[in-house]
Amino acid sequence: MQVATQPYPRRPQGGSDYNRHEFTERTYAYENGGRGGGRRGESKPTFCGSCAGAAVGVILLLVGTTLLWYNEGDAVKGQQKLLEAHAALAAPEKGRGLTHLTGMLTAKQRELTDTAFDIAAQSIRLERSVEVFLWKEHKDVSKRKVPDGRGGEVTETTTKYRYTSGWESKGVDSGLFKNQDGHRNPSWADALANAAANAGLEFGPNTWNQPRVELEGLALGKALLEQAVRMQPLSLDVGRVKAAVKESGRAVVDGTHVYSAAKCVPPRDPAVGCARLTWRHAPLEEVSVLAKKQASELVPWASGAGSGYDVAMLSFGEVHPSTMLEAASSAQTVMTWLKRGGGSLLMWAGWALLFGPAQYLASWIPLLSGMVGCVLSMIALGAAIAHSLIVIAIAWVAHRPLLAFTLFVGAACSLAAGYGALRSSKKSSSSSSRTGHDEKGY
Repeated sequence: MQVATQPYPRRPQGGSDYNRHEFTERTYAYENGGRGGGRRGESKPTFCGSCAGAAVGVILLLVGTTLLWYNEGDAVKGQQKLLEAHAALAAPEKGRGLTHLTGMLTAKQRELTDTAFDIAAQSIRLERSVEVFLWKEHKDVSKRKVPDGRGGEVTETTTKYRYTSGWESKGVDSGLFKNQDGHRNPSWADALANAAANAGLEFGPNTWNQPRVELEGLALGKALLEQAVRMQPLSLDVGRVKAAVKESGRAVVDGTHVYSAAKCVPPRDPAVGCARLTWRHAPLEEVSVLAKKQASELVPWASGAGSGYDVAMLSFGEVHPSTMLEAASSAQTVMTWLKRGGGSLLMWAGWALLFGPAQYLASWIPLLSGMVGCVLSMIALGAAIAHSLIVIAIAWVAHRPLLAFTLFVGAACSLAAGYGALRSSKKSSSSSSRTGHDEKGY
């Protein structure tokens, strides 16, 4: 039950207005909804809560099992795709059209142009983005236990609110702020409309794309075109842009930005609601491509691994095809192990939650609760490792039968060798014992 709320706005010190935008609020709540009851500073979970946690644990185990199972299948198919690509490049006559090309990208249109500001670039994509100077709320929460004066404890929650202003690429609703006085933002639509009216120009985001991008006369398909888009800041031709905005007389060009008004340009402190524009583009660069020629287009090359395992690779610069395939293989290996790690962590969390009811029952025995919790955590870790390994092993049997068979044979040979060494050791020990007895005359 909440018993107190105390806001403490900090006052400015030394003439600085920074601290006027910091506020502190403290609230107090009893641990178990009572008034200081129960053991001092303790909060016990409920049996129903531990059972609900166990149900969540079962779900996590199912999700982890599914992730590990499909991850092994995905790894096998991805490896198959890369091996087939290597073979296709080694034997072009049997490669079903897999091609490696290197060269400069060209475009159907010579330049992409933002006519409103006379900005042009030889690019795949040209983007105009807008930012507005707005307030933003930052919230820091800390908790501690304090005496309630009646032999119990309450939780003191200290919430610090800080308000800073800066350039934002999307709207910030100040109606959700804890302290709105002096921190009100205009709506995003109103800010852009006011900026356009003040500058006498279009102040909003926009994007221009090349209708056709080619490599050696072949159009890049969608999958390759997406990889070719590498956005970079665009340097403005300041004189050219100033000439374009001269008629409005209110927009200001400064380096890489166009501001809606002179009062918005640094080093001045911009007013909340000021807007500025910036441009980015994806230049036409030298690239290397692994794909299939189909008529006048470069499209994904279908591998025997099935749908979703096509080859459509693009690298920047002149890159050898084997290097591209090795990089793809390394990236796939890293992703496979990340998914294995993620699946194993889900298993551990699932088994830990599954043992929740047992840990709850043990918590009622003070001398055993800590030890039982430690033992159950270790058991959960062991169960998670075993569960993960079993799922991976069964997945290998399903997806990599030959490798799984080889591993099983290796394991059987290791067991046989160990058993043979153990028997030999016993025989040697028995022989030594009999020899000793003979020497003593028995």
